[in-house]
Amino acid sequence: MKHRNKGSGPTRKPKTSPRSREQTAYSEEIRHALHVQQAGQTQQAEKLLRNILVNDSEHYEANYALGMLYHHSDRNDLAIRVLKKGR
Repeated sequence: MKHRNKGSGPTRKPKTSPRSREQTAYSEEIRHALHVQQAGQTQQAEKLLRNILVNDSEHYEANYALGMLYHHSDRNDLAIRVLKKGR
């Protein structure tokens, strides 16, 4: 008599919701924007972050990253406004 291992059946990938796939894509875009900012291309980084916020205006990470970008650019009035949105 052969014993079958419980784990020997077909492996299924966990289902991901469209929201979690969207969040993952946004996380990658945010990392890219931060890399662009660190390379000194602040305007391009701002554009990338604002594009995320067009689709999801309350996205915490994008609001935080944009707020910090504004803060480091001495645009503190914008920084405060954006950081408050991300709460």
